[in-house]
Amino acid sequence: MDQYRLLTSEEITQLERNNCVCNNWQKVQVALGFTTDYIRNVEFSGEIKLGTFTEMIELSGGLEKHTGVYNVTIHNCTIGDNVYINNVKRFIANYNINSNVIIDNVDELCVEDESTFGNGVEVKVLNEGGGREVVIYNELSAHTAYIMCMHRYHKDEVSTLRKLIRNYSDNIKDYKGAIANNASIINCGTIANVNVGAHANIAGVKRLRNGSINSSKMAPAYIGDAVVAVDFIASQGSKISEGANIDRCFIGEACEVSKGFTAENSLFFANSQLLQGEACSLFAGPCTVTHHKSTLLIAGYYSFSNAGSGSNQSNHMYKLGPVHQGVVERGCKTGSDSYVMWPAHIGAFSLIMGRHYSNPDTSKFPFSYLMEDKGKSILLPGAAIKSIGLFRDELKWIKRDGRKNDDVLDHVNSAVFTPYSIQKVLQGLAALKALKKDAGDANSCSIGAVSLPVKALDKGIHLYELMVTKYLGDVLLKNNMATEDCIDNKGIAESKWLDLAGLIVPSFAFTELLDDLQSGMIIDIAELNKRYKSWSENYLKFEAIWCRKVFKSYFGFDFFETIIDNKRTFINNWLTAINEISTFWTEDVRKEFSEINKIGYGIDGEQDAKEKDFSEVRGVFNKQQILLEIERRCEEAIKMADHLIAEFD
Repeated sequence: MDQYRLLTSEEITQLERNNCVCNNWQKVQVALGFTTDYIRNVEFSGEIKLGTFTEMIELSGGLEKHTGVYNVTIHNCTIGDNVYINNVKRFIANYNINSNVIIDNVDELCVEDESTFGNGVEVKVLNEGGGREVVIYNELSAHTAYIMCMHRYHKDEVSTLRKLIRNYSDNIKDYKGAIANNASIINCGTIANVNVGAHANIAGVKRLRNGSINSSKMAPAYIGDAVVAVDFIASQGSKISEGANIDRCFIGEACEVSKGFTAENSLFFANSQLLQGEACSLFAGPCTVTHHKSTLLIAGYYSFSNAGSGSNQSNHMYKLGPVHQGVVERGCKTGSDSYVMWPAHIGAFSLIMGRHYSNPDTSKFPFSYLMEDKGKSILLPGAAIKSIGLFRDELKWIKRDGRKNDDVLDHVNSAVFTPYSIQKVLQGLAALKALKKDAGDANSCSIGAVSLPVKALDKGIHLYELMVTKYLGDVLLKNNMATEDCIDNKGIAESKWLDLAGLIVPSFAFTELLDDLQSGMIIDIAELNKRYKSWSENYLKFEAIWCRKVFKSYFGFDFFETIIDNKRTFINNWLTAINEISTFWTEDVRKEFSEINKIGYGIDGEQDAKEKDFSEVRGVFNKQQILLEIERRCEEAIKMADHLIAEFD
């Protein structure tokens, strides 16, 4: 409502009959069409603006109430049309409350002084001792946070980035908070210096202080029972509930923090799910998951990760305090009761089992098993390539993207096999061949304090070679990238690839961004987010260009310019790699249908009851959806190969 008027003397008299009081009625303005019927037991002070109250609302259980303002002290507020406010124990102060908001049974709702509502809070992420602080704000993406946290050696660029965020935060600074349209705040304790987005549902919280709850009709945020949140930002579609306790945290899009989870100085990005455990100085990139009370994630960088029960790390070695950090690259899992002493760096898509005290660095060996044997760290390079879990995870991450908002902040590439991971495979392949050459007759070799059985070297080499052949064939043959721009774009072809917390990007593009930050070409946060979106949209083109260059370097010829015999040979090798990897995955699924896995089924019957019970619960082996998808992709590859070879003939 844009037009307001002063109260008439008759309206003031009627309001006083409704048990309303005000020390200066001249400071109360009302919208055209205002009536006094639904303003009762209210104490007004400061500058007040009131909308119209003409509609009924429905509360839980179907109870209907007329909109209006009842049983509350209100100071210096604007209240929009068809708002329902009832039973605020202390007061509401310094808020702009938009239309169709419900505020019912709340202790206190106020802005105490000039506030940025959580924007500009510095989070001591990754290193408890400081030095990698990330400044949070409403539009923080995982990628911006990654740059701010991980690239401190680009001092000027990070300084410019922090300045842009400070400017953003200063523009939000205000003495009045906002509760956007259709938000509801019910049965809550104290809420101070908190902005509430449209359609947000806040129910039963204990205390919220200095934060922003970003929300929309398409992706409403929910803050629930017994939550305590201080110095925080919650993004669209996020859920914080059931006794969660967060302090100096950013909660990303469609994240869930619940069931008593506690976190401080931590960042959680798109689709992460944090239940029951605790986090301290954690950088949780997209799709980070932990479900267990006994799990602690501390001073680490994770993404697309699943932390098993009892997973733990320690970030100090009793010298200068908690100043060490761990990097766990995308796609890693931790087994139950696993432990890693920081500092450590674990390669992408690895499985960590057992306890590791020797500060392992397996960053050159993705898709590996890091195991413990009698106190020693043992690495089985490439072993995870044989696991069906890789294929399942890629399907799962796409399916579980719970974001509904149109313009996402985190541009998540959930593919397992990308230029980033294959680049790591190529590094690992070279390292394994060098280790094999130097091993001689020894039974084992080592990378730092991590031991590699010599017999595992050949297996790792074979698995890595299979993966390179399959991946390069998948990209080049399926996209048929026989175009000149694949050759001409040296920036992409020669690039190293980076994983900016979920966004896979060639280093040439990232370097351009840093240069533009330093030169002042990027003048605001919106330009940053636009750049990330562009990278995401151009990923497939970037990937194909890079793969063509890598193919030529790895195999010694350009697939699109070589003789037909070379093409035919590669296509056959590609099909062989697909078949062998698919066989690994199929056999891994078969293990889930072994007799051991049927223990406990058909509890009161004979053997046939066990089989029937197992089939009812788990299904039949050859009808598993994941197997059908593997078969479909194999058939698709065979058809493509036949078509290409037919063209040669």
